[in-house]
Amino acid sequence: MSGERILADTNILIRMFSGEKMVVDFLSGADIHVSFITEIELLATSRITDAQARKIRAFLDQCLIIGAEQEVRSYAIDFRKQTGLKLPDCIIAATGAYLNMPLVTGDKHFDKLEDEIALFRL
Repeated sequence: MSGERILADTNILIRMFSGEKMVVDFLSGADIHVSFITEIELLATSRITDAQARKIRAFLDQCLIIGAEQEVRSYAIDFRKQTGLKLPDCIIAATGAYLNMPLVTGDKHFDKLEDEIALFRL
């Protein structure tokens, strides 16, 4: 996806850090954006080592991290009301809607929002 602007869901980045070739190849050269929720989900776990946390932080420093902008919050509220998805997922999906770019994910539960946001499933 050389040069393509995408929003990466947390599960896709976990798969990338695990070395899943298909995901690594897909993301190679992409202009990757992430939600602040993804940043938190990747780093706020006791299951990663300090070395892994440094690797994740170095990667995230190369991405554009999107915060809780007013439009993101508004979309998240609407998506939560419409679908009942977990709030972190609603915020990530809302970030894709706000940026008007595809959410790259492996999670099928985002199908509930396929009419609201662009999805690309790996």
